Amino acid sequence: MDSEPQAPLIQIGLVLSSGSSDTGSSVGEVLVPALEKQLAEQFPAFSWKFETVQSRHHTEDELRDPLHLIETAFREKVARHWDTAVLVTDTMLRGTTRPFAAAIPASALEVGVVSRGLFEEGADDCDKTTAVIIYLLGSLWGLPPASPGAMHLPERICDIEPAAPFTEKQREWLMTRLTEISDTRLEENSAAPGRRNLPLFYLRSLAANPRGVFSDVLGYRPWWQPFRLSRLTAAAVVSMLFVFLGAEAWEIGIHLDPKVLATGAVLSVLAATASIYSGQNLSEIAPVGALSEQLARTRLVLFFCVLIGMISLGLVLFVISLLAASVIPGHRLEVWTGVRPELAHLVRFSTFAALLGVLAGALGGNLEENQDLKARFFFDEER
Repeated sequence: MDSEPQAPLIQIGLVLSSGSSDTGSSVGEVLVPALEKQLAEQFPAFSWKFETVQSRHHTEDELRDPLHLIETAFREKVARHWDTAVLVTDTMLRGTTRPFAAAIPASALEVGVVSRGLFEEGADDCDKTTAVIIYLLGSLWGLPPASPGAMHLPERICDIEPAAPFTEKQREWLMTRLTEISDTRLEENSAAPGRRNLPLFYLRSLAANPRGVFSDVLGYRPWWQPFRLSRLTAAAVVSMLFVFLGAEAWEIGIHLDPKVLATGAVLSVLAATASIYSGQNLSEIAPVGALSEQLARTRLVLFFCVLIGMISLGLVLFVISLLAASVIPGHRLEVWTGVRPELAHLVRFSTFAALLGVLAGALGGNLEENQDLKARFFFDEER
């Protein structure tokens, strides 16, 4: 008699960060059954496994740094081979876009952090925490915020109610996403080639779930980076001003071969991406040597976010340069360059100026505070 096929397993870790182990244990004993019941009822096709880990803190600060907690949750996730991890703390979180926050998802890392410090102790404390965790899980699995059902989370803590079920459309999306998550990881498959070959391993990690990788990248809206990173953008704009003021720069830019400019533009974007990615240590989010598909996927998401951000910066600088160049009197440019400028000449110069601006922007990007830059890349939102 054939045995029934086992349901795909989803492993979720809860990192309980509190001032005492007794408090963390009691919170876990209440949250795990509530979460398991919610998810098992809505997704019976999957087998759910929850694990809890204690993480005691000894800080006296009223507000905790959420980035540190996000990185802690991610390290636990990688070390214990969880699919998703949520850290629950009993202290309030210091916000980057608001004074404090109750929940922060980081979908690129597939982890989130929840603060119980804003909840008043009472009978509905567990219900509110469960509702926020369900919201975080939906966000980490690709659902947009401010949607109906479980993804509707009021801004005011007092208005949070017990978790509503996911809508039918949301469940259909999550069924596909959870199937991808439950697939065997590359490092768990001993037959998978290239396990010890890093470039090939990263390519296989991308090929294993390209839709999930690019969905996470798009969720971060990396094309807005030039408007979020002030020092990066300032360095790029200042470099362009110097280029505009130099007759020699105009002469060089206008006379450069288009193929040389195209090659230079590609190389400048790649160099700027590598500079910021390595200079800000964006890949240092797990213990050295911890090779896994989850870690490789996370690093790919972060790299593509930086890459798209640099492309966006180059395009913004090109448009600004072209507009500025078009208002400069033609006779003045003719004196500087020795040729009567046409549109093709202005396009060449604008490409040249944007190229230099991207390289200067990479230098400015490395002047950004490491913690602030990581927070902008890691945090989806603050609630």
